[in-house]
Amino acid sequence: MKNDNPPQTQVNNSAKKPEGDAANSSAKSISLKTTLAAVVLVIVGATAAVIHFPWTLTSKRNTANIVKRLNQEIAQGTTDAVRTLSENALVMQETIQEMFAKGTIGLDEPEIRQDFYLTLLKANQNFSGINFGYPNGNFFAAQRLPSGKLRFINSVWNPEEKQANRTVSFYEIAEQGLKLTDEEKLQDRYNPVNRPWYQKASSSSEAEWAGVYIFHTSQKPGITSSIAVRPDNALIGVVSIDVELEQLSVYLQNLQVAKTGAVFIIDTEQKLVGFSDPSEPIATANEAGEPNLKPLAESENKYLRFARNVIEAEGVSLDKVDSLEYFAYKDPDSGDKYFVSFLPLQNLKNLNLIVGTVIPESDFVGEINRNNQRLFVAMAVLIILAAGAAIILSDKAIATPILRITKAAEDIEEDKFELKSLESVSQRSDELGRLARVFKEMARQVYQREQKLKQQVQELRIEIDQSKKQKQVSEITNTDFFQDLQKKAKKMRKNRENKDSQE
Repeated sequence: MKNDNPPQTQVNNSAKKPEGDAANSSAKSISLKTTLAAVVLVIVGATAAVIHFPWTLTSKRNTANIVKRLNQEIAQGTTDAVRTLSENALVMQETIQEMFAKGTIGLDEPEIRQDFYLTLLKANQNFSGINFGYPNGNFFAAQRLPSGKLRFINSVWNPEEKQANRTVSFYEIAEQGLKLTDEEKLQDRYNPVNRPWYQKASSSSEAEWAGVYIFHTSQKPGITSSIAVRPDNALIGVVSIDVELEQLSVYLQNLQVAKTGAVFIIDTEQKLVGFSDPSEPIATANEAGEPNLKPLAESENKYLRFARNVIEAEGVSLDKVDSLEYFAYKDPDSGDKYFVSFLPLQNLKNLNLIVGTVIPESDFVGEINRNNQRLFVAMAVLIILAAGAAIILSDKAIATPILRITKAAEDIEEDKFELKSLESVSQRSDELGRLARVFKEMARQVYQREQKLKQQVQELRIEIDQSKKQKQVSEITNTDFFQDLQKKAKKMRKNRENKDSQE
Protein backbone atom coordinates (compact mmCIF):
# COMPACT_ATOMS: atom_id res chain seq x y z
CA MET A 1 0.00 0.00 0.00
CA LYS A 2 1.62 3.26 -1.14
CA ASN A 3 -0.52 5.71 0.96
CA ASP A 4 -3.18 5.76 3.66
CA ASN A 5 -5.80 7.02 1.29
CA PRO A 6 -6.29 4.52 -1.49
CA PRO A 7 -7.62 6.14 -4.63
CA GLN A 8 -11.27 5.82 -5.43
CA THR A 9 -11.91 3.57 -8.38
CA GLN A 10 -14.89 3.27 -10.57
CA VAL A 11 -16.81 0.18 -9.64
CA ASN A 12 -17.32 -2.25 -12.48
CA ASN A 13 -20.51 -4.17 -12.96
CA SER A 14 -19.04 -7.37 -11.59
CA ALA A 15 -18.11 -5.65 -8.33
CA LYS A 16 -21.30 -3.66 -8.00
CA LYS A 17 -23.51 -4.62 -5.05
CA PRO A 18 -26.89 -6.08 -5.99
CA GLU A 19 -29.79 -3.67 -5.64
CA GLY A 20 -31.59 -6.06 -3.33
CA ASP A 21 -28.68 -6.02 -0.89
CA ALA A 22 -28.59 -2.23 -0.99
CA ALA A 23 -32.27 -2.07 -0.20
CA ASN A 24 -31.78 -4.49 2.68
CA SER A 25 -28.90 -2.39 4.00
CA SER A 26 -31.02 0.75 3.88
CA ALA A 27 -33.81 -1.07 5.66
CA LYS A 28 -31.40 -2.24 8.34
CA SER A 29 -30.13 1.29 8.97
CA ILE A 30 -33.69 2.57 9.33
CA SER A 31 -34.52 -0.38 11.55
CA LEU A 32 -31.64 0.51 13.86
CA LYS A 33 -32.95 4.04 14.38
CA THR A 34 -36.46 2.75 14.84
CA THR A 35 -35.25 0.18 17.33
CA LEU A 36 -33.32 2.78 19.31
CA ALA A 37 -36.34 5.08 19.33
CA ALA A 38 -38.60 2.24 20.44
CA VAL A 39 -36.19 1.19 23.17
CA VAL A 40 -35.95 4.75 24.47
CA LEU A 41 -39.73 5.17 24.42
CA VAL A 42 -40.26 1.85 26.18
CA ILE A 43 -37.70 2.66 28.87
CA VAL A 44 -39.02 6.16 29.49
CA GLY A 45 -42.65 5.02 29.36
CA ALA A 46 -41.99 2.04 31.63
CA THR A 47 -40.21 4.29 34.12
CA ALA A 48 -43.12 6.72 34.10
CA ALA A 49 -45.62 3.87 34.47
CA VAL A 50 -43.68 2.32 37.34
CA ILE A 51 -43.83 5.65 39.13
CA HIS A 52 -47.28 6.87 38.11
CA PHE A 53 -49.58 3.85 38.40
CA PRO A 54 -48.48 2.61 41.84
CA TRP A 55 -48.66 6.19 43.06
CA THR A 56 -52.16 6.55 41.60
CA LEU A 57 -53.37 3.31 43.19
CA THR A 58 -51.85 4.29 46.52
CA SER A 59 -53.39 7.76 46.36
CA LYS A 60 -56.82 6.23 45.60
CA ARG A 61 -56.56 3.90 48.59
CA ASN A 62 -55.40 6.74 50.80
CA THR A 63 -58.15 8.98 49.46
CA ALA A 64 -60.78 6.34 50.22
CA ASN A 65 -59.47 6.07 53.78
CA ILE A 66 -59.41 9.84 54.13
CA VAL A 67 -62.94 10.19 52.78
CA LYS A 68 -64.17 7.49 55.13
CA ARG A 69 -62.52 9.25 58.03
CA LEU A 70 -63.91 12.63 57.00
CA ASN A 71 -67.36 11.14 56.49
CA GLN A 72 -67.13 9.69 59.98
CA GLU A 73 -66.09 13.07 61.33
CA ILE A 74 -69.01 14.76 59.56
CA ALA A 75 -71.51 12.25 60.94
CA GLN A 76 -69.97 12.46 64.39
CA GLY A 77 -69.83 16.25 64.13
CA THR A 78 -73.51 16.35 63.24
CA THR A 79 -74.31 14.14 66.21
CA ASP A 80 -72.21 16.37 68.45
CA ALA A 81 -73.94 19.46 67.08
CA VAL A 82 -77.38 17.99 67.78
CA ARG A 83 -76.13 16.92 71.19
CA THR A 84 -75.08 20.51 71.81
CA LEU A 85 -78.57 21.60 70.77
CA SER A 86 -80.03 19.06 73.18
CA GLU A 87 -77.70 20.12 75.97
CA ASN A 88 -78.51 23.79 75.39
CA ALA A 89 -82.19 22.98 75.64
CA LEU A 90 -81.58 21.00 78.83
CA VAL A 91 -79.46 23.77 80.36
CA MET A 92 -82.11 26.36 79.51
CA GLN A 93 -84.84 24.16 80.98
CA GLU A 94 -82.87 23.56 84.16
CA THR A 95 -82.13 27.28 84.43
CA ILE A 96 -85.81 28.17 84.11
CA GLN A 97 -86.75 25.31 86.43
CA GLU A 98 -84.30 26.48 89.08
CA MET A 99 -85.30 30.15 88.85
CA PHE A 100 -88.99 29.31 89.19
CA ALA A 101 -88.39 26.70 91.90
CA LYS A 102 -86.28 29.07 94.01
CA GLY A 103 -88.55 32.01 93.42
CA THR A 104 -85.91 34.08 91.63
CA ILE A 105 -88.59 34.87 89.10
CA GLY A 106 -92.08 34.67 90.43
CA LEU A 107 -94.78 32.97 88.45
CA ASP A 108 -97.03 35.82 89.50
CA GLU A 109 -94.72 38.44 87.93
CA PRO A 110 -95.88 38.48 84.31
CA GLU A 111 -93.74 41.35 83.06
CA ILE A 112 -90.48 39.95 84.48
CA ARG A 113 -91.44 36.47 83.32
CA GLN A 114 -92.17 37.75 79.82
CA ASP A 115 -88.90 39.68 79.51
CA PHE A 116 -86.98 36.67 80.80
CA TYR A 117 -88.51 34.29 78.25
CA LEU A 118 -88.13 36.66 75.31
CA THR A 119 -84.49 37.34 76.20
CA LEU A 120 -83.72 33.62 76.35
CA LEU A 121 -85.42 32.96 73.01
CA LYS A 122 -83.64 35.88 71.36
CA ALA A 123 -80.27 34.52 72.53
CA ASN A 124 -80.94 30.99 71.22
CA GLN A 125 -81.62 31.15 67.49
CA ASN A 126 -82.05 27.37 67.13
CA PHE A 127 -85.14 27.20 69.35
CA SER A 128 -88.65 27.85 68.08
CA GLY A 129 -90.29 28.47 71.42
CA ILE A 130 -90.04 28.35 75.23
CA ASN A 131 -93.20 27.33 77.09
CA PHE A 132 -94.53 26.92 80.59
CA GLY A 133 -97.71 24.99 81.34
CA TYR A 134 -99.58 24.97 84.64
CA PRO A 135 -101.52 22.01 86.03
CA ASN A 136 -104.66 24.19 85.93
CA GLY A 137 -104.36 24.72 82.17
CA ASN A 138 -102.78 28.17 82.21
CA PHE A 139 -99.94 28.69 79.81
CA PHE A 140 -97.36 31.28 78.74
CA ALA A 141 -94.75 31.07 76.01
CA ALA A 142 -92.23 33.00 73.93
CA GLN A 143 -92.24 31.91 70.29
CA ARG A 144 -90.24 32.71 67.15
CA LEU A 145 -92.13 33.57 63.96
CA PRO A 146 -90.96 32.67 60.42
CA SER A 147 -90.46 36.39 59.77
CA GLY A 148 -87.89 36.55 62.57
CA LYS A 149 -90.16 38.45 64.94
CA LEU A 150 -90.99 37.20 68.44
CA ARG A 151 -94.29 36.92 70.20
CA PHE A 152 -95.31 36.29 73.78
CA ILE A 153 -98.46 34.36 74.63
CA ASN A 154 -100.23 34.56 77.97
CA SER A 155 -103.10 32.07 78.14
CA VAL A 156 -105.60 31.65 81.00
CA TRP A 157 -107.72 28.50 81.00
CA ASN A 158 -111.40 28.71 81.85
CA PRO A 159 -112.46 25.24 83.06
CA GLU A 160 -116.15 26.10 83.00
CA GLU A 161 -116.16 27.22 79.38
CA LYS A 162 -113.31 24.84 78.51
CA GLN A 163 -111.49 27.45 76.54
CA ALA A 164 -108.50 29.71 76.98
CA ASN A 165 -108.37 33.47 76.86
CA ARG A 166 -105.17 34.53 75.16
CA THR A 167 -103.19 37.72 74.94
CA VAL A 168 -100.60 37.70 72.16
CA SER A 169 -97.91 40.41 72.04
CA PHE A 170 -95.70 40.81 68.94
CA TYR A 171 -92.15 42.12 69.18
CA GLU A 172 -89.60 43.25 66.66
CA ILE A 173 -85.90 42.80 67.34
CA ALA A 174 -84.23 46.23 67.20
CA GLU A 175 -80.73 47.45 68.01
CA GLN A 176 -81.85 48.86 71.36
CA GLY A 177 -83.80 45.70 72.23
CA LEU A 178 -87.29 44.33 71.69
CA LYS A 179 -89.93 46.68 70.35
CA LEU A 180 -93.64 45.98 70.82
CA THR A 181 -95.34 46.24 67.42
CA ASP A 182 -98.82 44.76 67.99
CA GLU A 183 -101.05 43.02 70.48
CA GLU A 184 -104.19 40.99 70.10
CA LYS A 185 -106.62 39.03 72.23
CA LEU A 186 -108.30 35.80 71.21
CA GLN A 187 -109.86 32.62 72.52
CA ASP A 188 -109.04 28.99 71.74
CA ARG A 189 -109.26 25.57 73.34
CA TYR A 190 -105.55 25.02 73.91
CA ASN A 191 -104.80 23.32 77.22
CA PRO A 192 -101.12 22.39 77.84
CA VAL A 193 -102.13 19.54 80.11
CA ASN A 194 -103.35 17.64 77.06
CA ARG A 195 -100.18 18.12 75.05
CA PRO A 196 -97.60 15.29 74.65
CA TRP A 197 -94.71 17.34 76.06
CA TYR A 198 -96.61 18.12 79.28
CA GLN A 199 -97.82 14.58 79.81
CA LYS A 200 -94.36 13.01 79.33
CA ALA A 201 -92.58 15.46 81.65
CA SER A 202 -95.24 15.48 84.38
CA SER A 203 -94.88 11.72 84.77
CA SER A 204 -91.07 11.75 84.82
CA SER A 205 -88.34 13.11 87.06
CA GLU A 206 -86.01 13.77 84.11
CA ALA A 207 -86.05 15.82 80.94
CA GLU A 208 -88.02 14.12 78.19
CA TRP A 209 -88.23 14.52 74.42
CA ALA A 210 -91.71 14.27 72.99
CA GLY A 211 -92.03 12.60 69.61
CA VAL A 212 -92.85 14.53 66.48
CA TYR A 213 -96.20 16.26 66.74
CA ILE A 214 -97.95 19.33 65.30
CA PHE A 215 -97.44 22.55 67.24
CA HIS A 216 -100.77 24.17 68.11
CA THR A 217 -99.79 27.73 67.27
CA SER A 218 -97.70 27.37 64.09
CA GLN A 219 -99.39 24.16 62.88
CA LYS A 220 -95.94 22.87 61.93
CA PRO A 221 -94.33 19.59 62.98
CA GLY A 222 -91.66 19.66 65.61
CA ILE A 223 -90.13 18.04 68.68
CA THR A 224 -90.17 19.30 72.24
CA SER A 225 -87.93 18.78 75.25
CA SER A 226 -89.69 19.25 78.58
CA ILE A 227 -89.01 18.97 82.30
CA ALA A 228 -91.28 19.26 85.31
CA VAL A 229 -90.83 21.97 87.98
CA ARG A 230 -91.28 20.36 91.41
CA PRO A 231 -90.13 22.44 94.34
CA ASP A 232 -90.67 20.36 97.47
CA ASN A 233 -91.85 17.51 95.20
CA ALA A 234 -95.01 19.40 94.33
CA LEU A 235 -95.68 19.90 90.62
CA ILE A 236 -96.17 23.57 89.83
CA GLY A 237 -95.72 23.28 86.06
CA VAL A 238 -93.73 22.02 83.10
CA VAL A 239 -91.04 23.92 81.17
CA SER A 240 -90.59 22.98 77.50
CA ILE A 241 -88.33 23.97 74.60
CA ASP A 242 -89.75 23.69 71.07
CA VAL A 243 -87.70 22.91 67.97
CA GLU A 244 -89.66 22.95 64.74
CA LEU A 245 -88.44 20.43 62.20
CA GLU A 246 -88.05 23.30 59.77
CA GLN A 247 -85.84 25.04 62.31
CA LEU A 248 -83.90 21.81 62.78
CA SER A 249 -83.35 21.69 59.02
CA VAL A 250 -82.03 25.26 59.07
CA TYR A 251 -79.71 24.20 61.87
CA LEU A 252 -78.47 21.26 59.78
CA GLN A 253 -78.04 23.58 56.79
CA ASN A 254 -75.58 25.67 58.76
CA LEU A 255 -73.41 22.65 59.46
CA GLN A 256 -70.32 22.33 57.28
CA VAL A 257 -70.98 19.17 55.24
CA ALA A 258 -68.26 19.00 52.57
CA LYS A 259 -69.11 21.16 49.52
CA THR A 260 -72.28 19.68 48.06
CA GLY A 261 -73.14 16.88 50.47
CA ALA A 262 -76.22 16.55 52.64
CA VAL A 263 -77.03 15.63 56.22
CA PHE A 264 -80.42 14.43 57.37
CA ILE A 265 -82.21 12.97 60.38
CA ILE A 266 -84.68 10.11 60.01
CA ASP A 267 -86.49 7.80 62.36
CA THR A 268 -86.20 4.04 62.33
CA GLU A 269 -89.17 3.83 59.93
CA GLN A 270 -87.22 5.79 57.27
CA LYS A 271 -89.31 8.93 57.77
CA LEU A 272 -87.67 12.31 57.41
CA VAL A 273 -87.29 14.42 60.56
CA GLY A 274 -84.67 16.96 59.47
CA PHE A 275 -82.75 17.78 56.31
CA SER A 276 -79.98 20.22 55.47
CA ASP A 277 -82.11 21.63 52.64
CA PRO A 278 -84.94 23.52 54.42
CA SER A 279 -86.92 23.73 51.17
CA GLU A 280 -87.53 19.98 51.33
CA PRO A 281 -90.99 19.38 52.91
CA ILE A 282 -90.62 17.36 56.10
CA ALA A 283 -94.15 16.75 57.34
CA THR A 284 -97.74 17.91 57.16
CA ALA A 285 -100.70 17.50 59.50
CA ASN A 286 -103.68 15.32 58.71
CA GLU A 287 -107.29 16.12 59.57
CA ALA A 288 -106.84 14.78 63.09
CA GLY A 289 -103.87 17.08 63.72
CA GLU A 290 -101.39 14.25 63.62
CA PRO A 291 -98.11 14.70 61.71
CA ASN A 292 -97.44 12.82 58.50
CA LEU A 293 -93.68 12.57 58.14
CA LYS A 294 -92.42 12.17 54.59
CA PRO A 295 -90.88 8.74 53.87
CA LEU A 296 -87.51 8.71 52.14
CA ALA A 297 -89.08 6.78 49.28
CA GLU A 298 -91.33 9.77 48.45
CA SER A 299 -88.56 12.36 48.34
CA GLU A 300 -87.30 13.62 44.99
CA ASN A 301 -84.04 14.90 46.44
CA LYS A 302 -81.22 12.87 44.92
CA TYR A 303 -79.24 12.59 48.17
CA LEU A 304 -82.24 11.20 50.04
CA ARG A 305 -82.90 8.80 47.15
CA PHE A 306 -79.30 7.60 47.34
CA ALA A 307 -79.70 7.00 51.09
CA ARG A 308 -82.90 5.05 50.44
CA ASN A 309 -81.17 2.96 47.74
CA VAL A 310 -78.33 2.12 50.12
CA ILE A 311 -80.75 1.05 52.85
CA GLU A 312 -82.51 -1.29 50.42
CA ALA A 313 -79.41 -2.61 48.66
CA GLU A 314 -77.41 -3.20 51.84
CA GLY A 315 -80.33 -4.37 53.96
CA VAL A 316 -79.73 -1.75 56.66
CA SER A 317 -81.98 -2.18 59.71
CA LEU A 318 -82.17 1.30 61.18
CA ASP A 319 -83.55 0.08 64.50
CA LYS A 320 -80.38 -2.02 64.93
CA VAL A 321 -77.87 0.69 64.05
CA ASP A 322 -75.84 1.25 67.23
CA SER A 323 -72.65 2.70 65.74
CA LEU A 324 -71.43 4.35 62.56
CA GLU A 325 -72.25 2.31 59.46
CA TYR A 326 -70.49 3.39 56.29
CA PHE A 327 -71.31 2.51 52.67
CA ALA A 328 -70.10 3.42 49.18
CA TYR A 329 -72.77 4.01 46.55
CA LYS A 330 -72.43 4.48 42.78
CA ASP A 331 -75.16 6.37 40.99
CA PRO A 332 -76.17 4.15 38.03
CA ASP A 333 -77.20 7.19 35.96
CA SER A 334 -74.14 9.43 36.29
CA GLY A 335 -71.57 6.89 37.47
CA ASP A 336 -70.58 9.24 40.30
CA LYS A 337 -69.56 7.73 43.62
CA TYR A 338 -71.06 8.75 46.96
CA PHE A 339 -70.30 7.86 50.57
CA VAL A 340 -73.33 7.24 52.78
CA SER A 341 -73.25 6.81 56.55
CA PHE A 342 -75.75 6.24 59.35
CA LEU A 343 -75.16 7.03 63.02
CA PRO A 344 -77.67 6.74 65.90
CA LEU A 345 -78.62 10.03 67.54
CA GLN A 346 -78.44 9.07 71.19
CA ASN A 347 -78.86 12.57 72.60
CA LEU A 348 -82.60 12.90 72.02
CA LYS A 349 -84.06 10.50 74.54
CA ASN A 350 -86.63 7.96 73.32
CA LEU A 351 -86.89 9.42 69.81
CA ASN A 352 -84.84 6.67 68.09
CA LEU A 353 -83.44 8.98 65.44
CA ILE A 354 -80.64 8.35 62.96
CA VAL A 355 -78.23 10.92 61.55
CA GLY A 356 -77.37 10.25 57.93
CA THR A 357 -74.84 11.84 55.59
CA VAL A 358 -74.43 11.61 51.83
CA ILE A 359 -71.07 12.93 50.62
CA PRO A 360 -70.05 13.02 46.93
CA GLU A 361 -66.61 11.55 46.36
CA SER A 362 -65.88 14.46 44.03
CA ASP A 363 -66.01 16.86 46.98
CA PHE A 364 -62.82 15.25 48.24
CA VAL A 365 -61.13 13.71 45.23
CA GLY A 366 -62.21 16.18 42.55
CA GLU A 367 -59.15 18.36 43.06
CA ILE A 368 -56.97 15.26 43.37
CA ASN A 369 -58.31 13.94 40.05
CA ARG A 370 -57.72 17.31 38.42
CA ASN A 371 -54.17 17.32 39.75
CA ASN A 372 -53.72 13.76 38.47
CA GLN A 373 -54.87 14.87 35.04
CA ARG A 374 -52.46 17.80 35.10
CA LEU A 375 -49.70 15.46 36.25
CA PHE A 376 -50.55 12.97 33.50
CA VAL A 377 -50.38 15.69 30.84
CA ALA A 378 -47.13 17.00 32.29
CA MET A 379 -45.67 13.48 32.36
CA ALA A 380 -46.79 12.87 28.77
CA VAL A 381 -45.08 16.08 27.67
CA LEU A 382 -41.95 15.20 29.64
CA ILE A 383 -41.94 11.68 28.17
CA ILE A 384 -42.19 13.08 24.64
CA LEU A 385 -39.45 15.63 25.31
CA ALA A 386 -37.24 13.08 27.07
CA ALA A 387 -37.84 10.49 24.37
CA GLY A 388 -37.13 13.03 21.63
CA ALA A 389 -33.94 14.17 23.34
CA ALA A 390 -32.90 10.57 23.97
CA ILE A 391 -33.59 9.61 20.34
CA ILE A 392 -31.55 12.55 19.05
CA LEU A 393 -28.69 11.81 21.44
CA SER A 394 -28.78 8.07 20.77
CA ASP A 395 -28.89 8.71 17.05
CA LYS A 396 -25.87 10.98 17.31
CA ALA A 397 -23.99 8.82 19.79
CA ILE A 398 -24.84 5.33 18.49
CA ALA A 399 -26.83 5.14 15.29
CA THR A 400 -24.80 7.62 13.22
CA PRO A 401 -21.38 6.08 14.08
CA ILE A 402 -22.68 2.58 13.40
CA LEU A 403 -24.14 3.69 10.09
CA ARG A 404 -20.82 5.29 9.17
CA ILE A 405 -19.03 2.03 9.88
CA THR A 406 -21.69 0.18 7.87
CA LYS A 407 -21.21 2.64 5.00
CA ALA A 408 -17.46 2.12 5.23
CA ALA A 409 -17.98 -1.64 4.86
CA GLU A 410 -20.10 -1.02 1.78
CA ASP A 411 -17.41 1.30 0.36
CA ILE A 412 -14.76 -1.37 0.90
CA GLU A 413 -16.92 -3.82 -0.96
CA GLU A 414 -17.31 -1.32 -3.79
CA ASP A 415 -13.58 -0.45 -3.74
CA LYS A 416 -14.06 3.24 -2.98
CA PHE A 417 -13.36 3.43 0.76
CA GLU A 418 -11.45 6.37 2.24
CA LEU A 419 -9.92 6.10 5.71
CA LYS A 420 -10.78 9.68 6.60
CA SER A 421 -14.50 8.82 6.50
CA LEU A 422 -14.09 7.13 9.92
CA GLU A 423 -11.79 9.77 11.36
CA SER A 424 -14.40 11.41 13.64
CA VAL A 425 -15.68 8.06 14.93
CA SER A 426 -12.20 6.61 15.53
CA GLN A 427 -11.33 9.54 17.79
CA ARG A 428 -13.99 8.51 20.31
CA SER A 429 -12.82 6.79 23.49
CA ASP A 430 -15.74 4.38 23.78
CA GLU A 431 -16.42 0.99 22.21
CA LEU A 432 -17.59 2.54 18.93
CA GLY A 433 -14.32 4.46 18.67
CA ARG A 434 -12.40 1.27 19.28
CA LEU A 435 -14.51 -0.50 16.65
CA ALA A 436 -13.80 2.29 14.15
CA ARG A 437 -10.04 2.11 14.81
CA VAL A 438 -10.05 -1.67 14.41
CA PHE A 439 -12.12 -1.27 11.25
CA LYS A 440 -9.67 1.30 9.85
CA GLU A 441 -6.75 -1.04 10.51
CA MET A 442 -8.67 -3.89 8.96
CA ALA A 443 -9.46 -1.75 5.92
CA ARG A 444 -5.80 -0.78 5.59
CA GLN A 445 -4.72 -4.42 5.73
CA VAL A 446 -7.45 -5.42 3.30
CA TYR A 447 -6.26 -2.75 0.89
CA GLN A 448 -2.62 -3.81 1.21
CA ARG A 449 -3.54 -7.43 0.66
CA GLU A 450 -5.65 -6.46 -2.28
CA GLN A 451 -2.79 -4.50 -3.86
CA LYS A 452 -0.35 -7.34 -3.21
CA LEU A 453 -2.81 -9.77 -4.67
CA LYS A 454 -3.15 -7.60 -7.76
CA GLN A 455 0.66 -7.52 -8.15
CA GLN A 456 0.87 -11.26 -7.74
CA VAL A 457 -1.89 -11.72 -10.27
CA GLN A 458 -0.01 -9.45 -12.70
CA GLU A 459 3.24 -11.38 -12.26
CA LEU A 460 1.42 -14.66 -12.59
CA ARG A 461 -0.20 -13.40 -15.75
CA ILE A 462 3.25 -12.57 -17.27
CA GLU A 463 4.61 -15.98 -16.38
CA ILE A 464 1.59 -17.59 -17.91
CA ASP A 465 2.09 -15.61 -21.13
CA GLN A 466 5.78 -16.65 -21.39
CA SER A 467 4.91 -20.25 -20.76
CA LYS A 468 2.31 -20.10 -23.47
CA LYS A 469 4.82 -18.65 -25.90
CA GLN A 470 7.39 -21.36 -25.15
CA LYS A 471 4.76 -23.98 -25.58
CA GLN A 472 3.67 -22.55 -28.88
CA VAL A 473 7.32 -22.42 -30.10
CA SER A 474 7.87 -25.97 -28.97
CA GLU A 475 4.80 -27.10 -30.78
CA ILE A 476 6.06 -25.48 -33.99
CA THR A 477 9.64 -26.78 -33.77
CA ASN A 478 8.62 -30.30 -33.02
CA THR A 479 6.64 -30.74 -36.21
CA ASP A 480 8.02 -32.81 -39.19
CA PHE A 481 7.64 -29.89 -41.47
CA PHE A 482 9.68 -27.64 -39.24
CA GLN A 483 12.39 -30.31 -38.80
CA ASP A 484 12.61 -30.83 -42.60
CA LEU A 485 12.76 -27.14 -43.06
CA GLN A 486 15.43 -26.91 -40.40
CA LYS A 487 17.48 -29.66 -42.18
CA LYS A 488 17.11 -27.90 -45.51
CA ALA A 489 18.19 -24.62 -44.00
CA LYS A 490 21.16 -26.29 -42.37
CA LYS A 491 22.11 -27.93 -45.65
CA MET A 492 21.81 -24.64 -47.51
CA ARG A 493 24.04 -22.89 -44.96
CA LYS A 494 26.57 -25.68 -45.28
CA ASN A 495 26.60 -25.49 -49.10
CA ARG A 496 27.03 -21.73 -48.92
CA GLU A 497 29.92 -22.09 -46.54
CA ASN A 498 31.61 -24.67 -48.85
CA LYS A 499 31.20 -22.46 -51.86
CA ASP A 500 32.67 -19.55 -50.10
CA SER A 501 35.68 -21.61 -49.04
CA GLN A 502 36.39 -22.83 -52.61
CA GLU A 503 36.54 -19.40 -53.95
